[in-house]
Amino acid sequence: MKIDIVIPYTPKDDYTLQSCINSLTKLKECGNVYIISKEDPNIQTEIEYNWIDEAIFPFTKQSIVKINNKILEDRSGWYLQQLLKLFCYTQTQISDTFLVLDSDVIFLKEISFIEYGKLAYNYSHEYTPDYFSCMGRLNYFFEKSVSKSGICHHMIFEKKILEEIFDLIKIDGEKVYETIIKAVDNGFSGFSEYELYFHYIFKRYPKEYTIRNLRYEDVDDYKVGSYIGLDYIANHAYRRK
Repeated sequence: MKIDIVIPYTPKDDYTLQSCINSLTKLKECGNVYIISKEDPNIQTEIEYNWIDEAIFPFTKQSIVKINNKILEDRSGWYLQQLLKLFCYTQTQISDTFLVLDSDVIFLKEISFIEYGKLAYNYSHEYTPDYFSCMGRLNYFFEKSVSKSGICHHMIFEKKILEEIFDLIKIDGEKVYETIIKAVDNGFSGFSEYELYFHYIFKRYPKEYTIRNLRYEDVDDYKVGSYIGLDYIANHAYRRK
């Protein structure tokens, strides 16, 4: 089984993008690679990638602020990235099962996303109450279903599951993405696409998926250090020196 990989990208991750894509050779199920961004980054990598222009999607940073004025303009890009991850499935060339990956993640070891015939999900122990409050406003069904967090810099999505989730969210006369943005109460950090998906599948289909532990760290500079024993690292722009 091949799993396509989708990487939303902004120029703040120029430092990591090439290494991020090159590290995909370590993923056993790696299929086609897609980068979603405002402009094609035109980088030379070991793996060929396909560029998707973010302008084809019906939302922008400006429209997000108009939908919900609690979201500040300098934070709107964070919400835009989440919408791009959730709605990239509408691009039919992407496989029905695909991996969304943050562009500052670098894999260090060989990894499979299938264990014992099931899609395997990594986890963290993050907990942000506002994420779950927002989920509950979208539909009472959405809640914290397991003790772990799905926020670990990547997520395996299935198109059929996203459609189930959107069926629970949709309101007559509104686009689903509008409903999501309107439900945000904390404009700085009020919604998580990863938590929404992770807790939905483990509530509705607990026996069809598995949770496993991949070791990772958030680092200050991925080019410094050996990172022995880790499966992957994340080098966020705000941590770089």
